[in-house]
Amino acid sequence: MSDNLSLFIDYINDNIIFGSEIKRERLEDLFNQFAIKNDEKSIIYNELKSLDIIIVESKDSYKNKLKRLFSMFDENKELLESDLLKWFEEEVVSAEVKVTIRKLLKDMDYTIVNDINKKVINKELDLLEIEDSDELDDLLDNDEFKENLKDLKDIVDKRHNIKYLSDYEKYKEDYAKKSELLDNIAFANEKLVYKNVLKYKGLSTSSFNEEDMFQAGMQGLLKAVERFDVEKGFQFSTYATHWIRQSISRSIADFSTTIRIPVYMRDNIIKLINIENEFFNIHSRTATNRELAVKMECEVDEIETMKKVKTISNLASLETTIGEDEDSLLIDFIPDEKSISIENQVAELFLKKEIDNLFSNKLTEREAKVLLMRFGFENGQVYTLEEIGQEMGVTRERIRQIESKALKKLKFIKIKERLGDYYYG
Repeated sequence: MSDNLSLFIDYINDNIIFGSEIKRERLEDLFNQFAIKNDEKSIIYNELKSLDIIIVESKDSYKNKLKRLFSMFDENKELLESDLLKWFEEEVVSAEVKVTIRKLLKDMDYTIVNDINKKVINKELDLLEIEDSDELDDLLDNDEFKENLKDLKDIVDKRHNIKYLSDYEKYKEDYAKKSELLDNIAFANEKLVYKNVLKYKGLSTSSFNEEDMFQAGMQGLLKAVERFDVEKGFQFSTYATHWIRQSISRSIADFSTTIRIPVYMRDNIIKLINIENEFFNIHSRTATNRELAVKMECEVDEIETMKKVKTISNLASLETTIGEDEDSLLIDFIPDEKSISIENQVAELFLKKEIDNLFSNKLTEREAKVLLMRFGFENGQVYTLEEIGQEMGVTRERIRQIESKALKKLKFIKIKERLGDYYYG
């Protein structure tokens, strides 16, 4: 199972309720978003079926389905039976609708070539008497819709990239036509952009997620349109991939972190992460910096630098908005662990007054000074017995005796612990 398919199944289980419904249009958008291949869609349909999730069709979804079908026919309005059966399977078409579609193709002079029995199916179909979907019948009977189906040039598909690009050069002065062609190119190559976005999903952050990467990739796609030379005969998708990746990687470097990381460093970090993952998968342990340096052909200190940069790459700005209304900032929720709170300041003020009264009533001036210096009441700094002795011109032992006598005078031996709690220097 591919990573994309696994992510899609996780998305279904996390976001779609058991026994609920999902619109066909939404499902198709998700197929594009997760770059699901046609041969993987059946797994998704089975997953939805196991969860009793119903796919709700609409006229527009039927219309888009049939447009994709008609785009598969060649210039002679022929299509292989095997391709039709494959389309039925991919689109999960019911038996009733299959019969209706075959009748529609017959009425519009389209031919299904039986590549299984090597003969052309051109006889009248023996149709079953069934009750078809009213919505589908209404759509197929609509003259406007039938006219749209005949105009196969309107079908947007990446196979028409070269035509879109040629017309883009031709109609460069026609703003309306130019805009329409750009829309066609963007729509036809959405899957290519999503595919490249998934390569960078590990670098998604709160400030620059996968949706932002997709927008950056689309900008790269449009840049490729401006620079692509149709006459050179290259594949547009191959050429565009370079510009899509460049645009995504530069946008990640510019916008994904508070501290900008140069593109070359970002590329090195991506390479480092891939090597770390590969090493762990093979050896079932984390690679050392020296082993990583050998793999990346660089010095050990360069590996250490990359790891440090990787660590800070997800730092969030203190000005980041918080909450649905975005009316609060992240800084408002971060406690200041260095400054003293107002409550503590008030408590300390009262404690100082209490101690001053206690000392002035019970102790001599010398005894009070010793305790004030020992417990940091003067300037927040706690002095040793030796430092106080030097200050007062006596020995360390004498200061210890004065301290002991002063505490005994207070007649509360635990006062030392109480004064110790006050110290914050």
